[in-house]
Amino acid sequence: MLDPREVDETAIERARLIHASTFALSREPCRSAVREAFRLARKHDKIISLDPNYSPVIWPDRREALEVLDEMLSYAHLTKPSLDDARRIFGSDREPEEYVAGVMGSGPGAVTGIALELLLRYSHAGD
Repeated sequence: MLDPREVDETAIERARLIHASTFALSREPCRSAVREAFRLARKHDKIISLDPNYSPVIWPDRREALEVLDEMLSYAHLTKPSLDDARRIFGSDREPEEYVAGVMGSGPGAVTGIALELLLRYSHAGD
């Protein structure tokens, strides 16, 4: 697993975008390494992307997962949760628009996965 000491600031400086998934956040020391990479990416004005593909099988402590996701989404410019991801994070009792609002409330400027599903759903509503 990646350790925070292995995060190379020069590599971050050269990158255009820094991306991580929830799998990488589910365990230490990799979680701290991603946190450090995101911190450096913010310092160097890089685009930060996070795939919040939470799974209780990989990360059984849901409360911890939600706290970490909320923190890490605050760094993100872009995120791409699927509708299934959002249901696992927020519960299955909401409308897709509420999921988008919930994810965006943590910080990302763009939510692509659910937003795309909404667009596809409503574009075919009259079919």
